[in-house]
Amino acid sequence: MGRDLLGVLFILSLTPLVAPGCDTSGPAIPPGDKAPEAMAAVPKAAAPEPAAPKADIGDVVCGLIAKQMDLDRREVTLDKSFADLGADDLDVVEMVMEVEDRFKVEISDEAIDREVGTMESAELPKRLKVSGLVRLLRAALDAKPRKGGS
Repeated sequence: MGRDLLGVLFILSLTPLVAPGCDTSGPAIPPGDKAPEAMAAVPKAAAPEPAAPKADIGDVVCGLIAKQMDLDRREVTLDKSFADLGADDLDVVEMVMEVEDRFKVEISDEAIDREVGTMESAELPKRLKVSGLVRLLRAALDAKPRKGGS
């Protein structure tokens, strides 16, 4: 096996190393020579794309609701109630659980009661708006202990 490796290394030492797509037809530049015009012709690497901004929590929640309820994302806006979106009380419970799972938080029944003014299941879809769920999520995120914090 040692001879095979030595053979490969020998062959590689005889093969000029050229990056794919490089033009090797022009004159070689001896080491130490400065050829600014040759360097100017070398394409510069493209600047990295700026990082995409983090999605707004409201947008993420609207997307989750649209996916869960099989709606067009444009139909789900912060000002709509769950009833406006065709949801029943079970759909609301499922959406709250989906948001809790996605963001690793817990939204208490008491917080929902404060947001909508009732825990009456039939009233929940009528009274809870998408913006209300976003508010509940933000409050749960603010109450969530931070890593390395107290």
